[in-house]
Amino acid sequence: MHNHPTYRPGVGIVLINGAGKVLVARRADVKGEAWQMPQGGINRGESPQDAVLRELREEIGTDKFKILAESQSWRSYDVPGGLVREASPVGGWQGQRQKWFLALFKGRDADINVATDNPEFVAWRWVSPGELPALAVPFKRQLYQDVLGEFSGPIRKAVNSISASAAPRPPGTLSNLRSHQDVLPADAEGELGDGGPLAITDGEVNFIEGFTHDGSIGAECGLQLMRYWGYCERHAWVSLAVEMSMLHGFCSRSASLYVDILQQASTALAGNNQRAVAKRLGESGSCMICNANPTWRGLLSTAELREAKDPARLRSFVEGSAPFWRSDCCPRCVSGVTGGHLCRRHMIEAINEGMSLDLKHEREYFLNVLARLENYAWSFSWGFRGIDGPEDRAAIISAIGWCSGWSSLAALLTFGPLSSASPVRSVGEQGKSHDQRD
Repeated sequence: MHNHPTYRPGVGIVLINGAGKVLVARRADVKGEAWQMPQGGINRGESPQDAVLRELREEIGTDKFKILAESQSWRSYDVPGGLVREASPVGGWQGQRQKWFLALFKGRDADINVATDNPEFVAWRWVSPGELPALAVPFKRQLYQDVLGEFSGPIRKAVNSISASAAPRPPGTLSNLRSHQDVLPADAEGELGDGGPLAITDGEVNFIEGFTHDGSIGAECGLQLMRYWGYCERHAWVSLAVEMSMLHGFCSRSASLYVDILQQASTALAGNNQRAVAKRLGESGSCMICNANPTWRGLLSTAELREAKDPARLRSFVEGSAPFWRSDCCPRCVSGVTGGHLCRRHMIEAINEGMSLDLKHEREYFLNVLARLENYAWSFSWGFRGIDGPEDRAAIISAIGWCSGWSSLAALLTFGPLSSASPVRSVGEQGKSHDQRD
């Protein structure tokens, strides 16, 4: 803690909603994507609690909140020399010395308004705690990690309390799973285990948790995933493994994502011009997780990290549906496979080698997988539970394998040669409706 008189006294607010997400806003006076939590100075004769109320009214136009906790000590950060005006309207401050508060938002999103009389922000949104530090300017990131680490217990307690009193949710949502109190120390070193055959890291778990927390994908992230056809091969299977482990098999996010991607694939495969098809199947950009290179383990407890990195649930899911996806494996990804379907990257490779593919047959295959995957995606909605069969659940495996590759999955599993699997089924056999199933 700084006691230097050139540190401006102030408050900072971690404002969470009922799902445990944190409000961040983008500054109006900084170019680029500079997001931060609400904060401000303490006026003469004003208590920190009064400053919290005033700042939230001034910055986001609401007083509909309840203070849940405050930091045990004052926290400080230095402001880079060229940005001293950020710390004080009159300049001269070396940085901020702040008391931080955790507050629960009690209103509706419509009650939040950053277009105040003297607007400090131009936009706002809710983000998971794991996403937040990376959105902040570099000189605030350590502060944010420390604050979120201190408040991790009260955040869990608030979310669990709200979950217990709310209407029933689909089983496995993250807010219903967070019952562990063994919070990982913010300064703990080393990984919790080796992440199994997929080598899942703590940082990857925390990054993926930002998506799985509420089952949704933002428009910008969704566009990036569509352009790249999901993730790189390892991260495609890592993402599914973590989602299945953390949400106890409730992987509606992945199902919905790959429904969109397979719809894109069926369009890309239209026509007879193989070179044009190969071009449409190519990716642009990069793997979102590789690009982020996440290392921060976030607010997840030791038990949650260990559970998320255990691929046992994915292995059980994959082996249980194997008769319905084995014949879809790419023979260039997995040695010993006969028949099957080339994955997207090997399909491009084959076309570039001059190999002639039956594009009409491949498109029919994708439409069949898509129909089964749509059933699987619908099965996560109330009123549609139980409509999926094992062939529908297998569709998510076929979709990911085609988009990103099969090698990582083959390394995870312990079954014998894939060529010993069930015979390749015709499109007509695969396309039976639920009424036609035995």
